[in-house]
Amino acid sequence: MDLHAERRRSELGLALGVLVLGVAISAAGAWRLHREIEVRASDEFKRSASRAMDEVRLRFSRTVYGLNGVKGMYAANDNINRAQFRAYVQSRDLAQEFPGVRGFGLIQRVPRSDLDSWTAAERAVGAPAFSVRQLADSDHDDLLVIRFIEPAAQNIGATGLDVGSEPVRRKGAERAIDTGEPALSGNIVLVQDSQRSSGALLYVPIYRNGPQPTNTAERRAALLGLLYAPIVLSELLDGIPDVQAGRLALRLFDASDLATPIYQGGPSAVPPLPESTRGEPRFAARTSVMVSGRDLVMQLHSTPAFEADIDHYPASLLLLGGTLVSLLLSLLMWQQTSGRRRAERLAHSMTQDLERLAQVVRHTANAVSITDPQLRIRWINEGFTRITGYEREEAIGKTPGELLSSGRADPKALKALADSARSATSCRVEILNRRKDGREYWIDTEIQPMRDASGRLTGFMEISSDITDRRLAEQALDRERSTLTNILEGTNAGTWEWNVQTGETRVNARWAQIAGYTLDESDFTQIGAWHALMHPDDRQRSLALVQQHFDGRLPGYECECRIRHKSGNWVWVLGRGK
Repeated sequence: MDLHAERRRSELGLALGVLVLGVAISAAGAWRLHREIEVRASDEFKRSASRAMDEVRLRFSRTVYGLNGVKGMYAANDNINRAQFRAYVQSRDLAQEFPGVRGFGLIQRVPRSDLDSWTAAERAVGAPAFSVRQLADSDHDDLLVIRFIEPAAQNIGATGLDVGSEPVRRKGAERAIDTGEPALSGNIVLVQDSQRSSGALLYVPIYRNGPQPTNTAERRAALLGLLYAPIVLSELLDGIPDVQAGRLALRLFDASDLATPIYQGGPSAVPPLPESTRGEPRFAARTSVMVSGRDLVMQLHSTPAFEADIDHYPASLLLLGGTLVSLLLSLLMWQQTSGRRRAERLAHSMTQDLERLAQVVRHTANAVSITDPQLRIRWINEGFTRITGYEREEAIGKTPGELLSSGRADPKALKALADSARSATSCRVEILNRRKDGREYWIDTEIQPMRDASGRLTGFMEISSDITDRRLAEQALDRERSTLTNILEGTNAGTWEWNVQTGETRVNARWAQIAGYTLDESDFTQIGAWHALMHPDDRQRSLALVQQHFDGRLPGYECECRIRHKSGNWVWVLGRGK
């Protein structure tokens, strides 16, 4: 009887030990999976934050591009009148191209001693009601007066304003004049903004034609004026996709004052600073960015909506599934009387089942295979069969290279896989394989070494996804680009491309040759350079055709216009747009 009880106690102890071991393995696997989910969530936040930061920079730089377009007019004619300036601004869709920008204007530096005569001259050239007003008492020897701004209806109260009479506005203007670079003012409230929102002025200096000034004294002497754009920050920055979707909270600060944000976007419940307090956001990022000479600080935080999308269900499922398997296994062992050896085999089997369960839960959509240290396949999932065509019985015991080699894989990818196997490290490559039916396909595959609790290598896990469609699309695109290049070279045609959103342009060598230049002799990277070459009588007509084309009202067009040759002569060219 004592011997029988001892055996029962031994079997019970062994069964309970297996249960504890199985639960511990399940808990460890669930914890690892939980950590990986957290890492993926952190990476997703970093990508979202990076997109938001890039969008903020783009929206400020887009305004600079717009003012540079106006600057191009002054490069051709430094005596632009109100009607010409108005016509140019009306040719642009400010709300669509430059959201948050209330208009484009010109600021003139006027000596205080010449103010009366200068004001009289402005009234005589189309502005009979023109008058100068100041925001504060000023004892400066010069005034920085807004000569005109368009659209006038959206900027009532701005014309005639001396921006030099207010310290924040004047500081930004003088920085632009003295450096020759775009300058963003400090935080202000625009006189034309009835909502009294945070705003700023963006200045771009223009100088008289001739040698470009190289120092502060020369720049002040050659100053023609300041192009400027009044900006409402909430209108400029609202609508950033991840912020608008409620996944990120964005705060923008002036670097000199981190206590008061100049812009806030996203749920107001998120604190403005990442202090170590209970209930703080799970993820946060902070970066400094220089915007037209002004040092700003961007702070981004995850929101409850973002954090609610972090799915920890797979880790819970793994823990629950592993616990159930462990419980069933321990009950089975309790019922068995075959002794310790059988119990150890069952425990080993349970461990393998838990390992497979973890991988299946994590990667059911891809092809997954597990090999021994010699790369012989010992387990595959259904995704492997679906992608490769090989059933389990056909794959077990073979290496992936024996089973799937196409003979045409990139040697660099093969070397990376071989190095990974030799050093027992992870790697990720794209490689060309061959299915069972002989068809070739591209996969994005990741190799991870597997180790036991003591760190000993037990094999490798390979997770692959089929990217054949993407690779075929990339190859087709490369062929189309090559064909287009051959056509252009064969016809000896000049080409130019214009990014309407950014104002950037690009021309080929033939186009530059038509104008009498080489690509290295002149800067054709901005639309202003193209405007400067075009005959004034042809410019508006050409721009109208281009605008109709981009609006979808004109599928294609032809336009004859004159451009100024390097020699100074006018050259007729025929342009076609698609």
